[in-house]
Order: sequence, then C-alpha cells, then structure tokens
Amino acid sequence: MISRQVYRFDLEARTPLYFGGTEAGKLLTRANGQPVVSGNAIGGLLREWMKNNKDLLGIDPLVVMGDEEMESEKRIFRESKIQIDDGKVCLPHAYKKFPEKVGVAIDPKTGAPLKGQQYTYEYLPVGTRIKFEVSCDLGESSFDANLTKENLLHLMSAWAAAIDHEEVRWGGKKSLRFGVCKIVSFVLEDYDFSSANAIDAYLFERRPTSVHILKPKPLKETVTVFKLQMQGSFPYGVYMADFENRLPAKQSNGKQQISIPSSSLKGLIRSEVRRLVFKILSHADSVLVERKAEQITNILFGGADLAGIITVHDLQINGIEVKVIRSVNQLNDDFPFSPKYVKIDRITGGVVESQLRRQREVQGDGKITLEVRPTSNQDPPFDLDTIWFPLIYVLRRIGSGQLPIGGRTSIGLGIFHAHELRIELPGDSPRTFIVNINGYSDKETMDWLRRSYERFMEWCYDEMEMD
Repeated sequence: MISRQVYRFDLEARTPLYFGGTEAGKLLTRANGQPVVSGNAIGGLLREWMKNNKDLLGIDPLVVMGDEEMESEKRIFRESKIQIDDGKVCLPHAYKKFPEKVGVAIDPKTGAPLKGQQYTYEYLPVGTRIKFEVSCDLGESSFDANLTKENLLHLMSAWAAAIDHEEVRWGGKKSLRFGVCKIVSFVLEDYDFSSANAIDAYLFERRPTSVHILKPKPLKETVTVFKLQMQGSFPYGVYMADFENRLPAKQSNGKQQISIPSSSLKGLIRSEVRRLVFKILSHADSVLVERKAEQITNILFGGADLAGIITVHDLQINGIEVKVIRSVNQLNDDFPFSPKYVKIDRITGGVVESQLRRQREVQGDGKITLEVRPTSNQDPPFDLDTIWFPLIYVLRRIGSGQLPIGGRTSIGLGIFHAHELRIELPGDSPRTFIVNINGYSDKETMDWLRRSYERFMEWCYDEMEMD
C-alpha cells in the first residue's frame, strides 16, 4: 500500500429520512438507541447509482464495489476496493426523540383506506446531519487501469453532485419525498505512506499528508423536475382518523397547520389511475388488464423493486377545526365542541349500543403538489407525454369534488374545491399549462392534453389482446 484516500461526507436532510430497522415503523439504531445508517446501505446506494450511470462514469461498478461474477464457468467473488463506514446520525437540537408520522394503507382496487391499516412510523426530521467516510487503499500491486486516484476523485465528486441535485435519495419512502439531502462539506484526506515520516504521522497522529476541500462535479445536467400543483380548499371539512389525537395548537393568526399524509394521497391517486386503465381496457382479458394496470402504476408510483417517477407531497392545510355550539350540560368530554355521530348496524339499520362517537374535522385551504422525475434508465422506456393525461384526469376529479380525500366521505367530508391545475414543464423551452377544473382550457392546452391522451391510450393497448 502506497497511499490511502479518505473522502469525508457531511450531509444535511432537506426532507425527512427513513432508515428502517428490524421492527416495522422503527428506525435503525445502535444498542444505545442512537440512529445509524449502515455502511452496507450507503454502499448499496452508491452501487445502484454507478450501475445507472456506468456509461457516463466510464468505470465498472464491479471494479470499485466488487461482487460475484462468472469466470470460466466458476463463480468468483471480487473484493471491494473501497471501504464505507456506518454513517453517524445527529438530530437537530430541538428533537429529544424521534418524531412520528402516520400513514394509511389504501386498497388499490377501491381507493378506500383499509380498515385497521393506519400505521405510525418514526423518521429523521429536516436538518438531521449524516456523516460518513469512504476510504480506498492504493498501491502498486492493487492499481487498476479504471481505478486511479483521478478516477476515484471523479467518481466521488460526481456522486456528491448527484446527492446535492436530488438524483440520489437516501433510505425508504422516496415516493413520499423522503431522502433528499444536501452536501454541507466534502473533503478528501490523502495519506501518503511512501516515507517513514509519513507512516509515523499516520500511526501516531492520524495526520493526513494533505487535505482538500472539494466541490461536487455533476456528470450531466441537473435532472429535470416537472410539477403539478392545485390550490384549493375544503369548504365542508376534511377528516382523518389521526386528527382525533394529533391536531396542532392554533397559531397567532388563529389558524392551524394540519397535514394529510402523502401516503394517503398517493394511494388515492394510484387507485384512480388503476381504475382508469380498467375502464379503458374493459373488453380485454381481465388477467392481462390486471398485469397492465400493475405495470403502469408501478412505473408511475413505484413497486416492491422499482422506484416510481412520481413523488407526492403531504397536503398541508391552513385552516381551523370545525366546532359545534352546545349547551353547558353537554360539555362532558375532552373535545366537547367536536361533531358527534352514532354508529349504525349495517345489517339491522339500528343504533349500535354505546357507540356515540366524535369526529374532529378541519376546514381550510391547501395545495396538492406532485413532482415527476423521469429517469434515463427507465425499464421499459416510455414517452413522458403518456403520463400527463391520467394524472390530470385524476386531479381534475379531486379538484371538482368528485373524488373526496380522507375519511367519512359518505357524509360529504373531504370534498376539495379548486379552480385550476398548473403543470410546469421546464427544459430548453419551458412551458406552463393551466387546466381549468370545471371548464374548457385554451386551445394550446387542449391540443397538448389530446396528444397525451393518445399516447396514454397507446401505452394501455400495447401488447394487449382484445376480445
């Protein structure tokens, strides 16, 4: 060994992070309860990014990361040339324990929340710091034509840029816009072992021969992000089971900031896209339709082994809790002004005994935001124009009140009213389309929507056998 290269990364979370542990909904922690990001997870993230950008990098991931490969009909294991330590995680000072979010499992066939499938999970908040290091020992006997100091610097700088530009996201729940980090510092420490003095400096002082403060250098232009936004309100109120115990206190302006989890909204939109595919292919074989619907929704929203290209934001509501005026003798529980209802037996139609329940509803304004991040390595590849029609179709249904959000929608809650939907298409010739929710849009927008409709229909009918 002639030298050791140590790259030190210091990241800060721009959105929440989730690194799952052995228990569902719990973060990965050390024995003392401190959160940690395993070196294996960091290595897997690097390996996957290298595979997706192999041609631009000019470096084979197998050379750097090692892996099993077949050689002369024998399985050979190649050792990794780099070592990645576990990442040290530091929460912002304001947090004494892990914050929690609530998610709701949605039935993909009906779009309704599954009974008893509300779940809670811990997460790392915005501002969390992650520090880790990547080291590589280089020597005359271990040099590879594709792994020199210069190529390693090129690789690490490009990966840092990918992290900074949101091309690489950390941990799980990425389709809920988790895992976005920025580079706080990126440093290279070079340890030279070509002399006795240099070796002594390392052994007794851990002092590097030289230190270089680096800047990330992207391989390519920043990934284009397309946005769909719809500003509206809940005039009749919206209800989530989680509101019962988690509504925040009022701010100085008398309003409350309430959040509807992105998992609930994503499940609703995904279900409607699925139903749209079934409607279009109503005369095709049901097994083939199920397969096509699964393919389309997995590409858009993600699946077990595939990251979707659509990210759904939490729906932030700026509003107030609905209250009912009651006489003094009725103020006998923790939330005396909340609306109440009686549970009905669905078989007999009678009132279920001791089932007077309350519901905490919220009225206010909110914005629905979706981001689309197309990937160059999408498999199977498809024309980006195919996705606009189904998304706009579903969002218009939501904005016109035909597709309510949240729970207890059968009594009129969850109706979202909006006037327009904005679609921002950046690029060399950036455009913004405005789709009217309850009326016709201009000719240019309608022509664009018609083209997207035709592309989506082609996608649905591709490889389908019709009756």
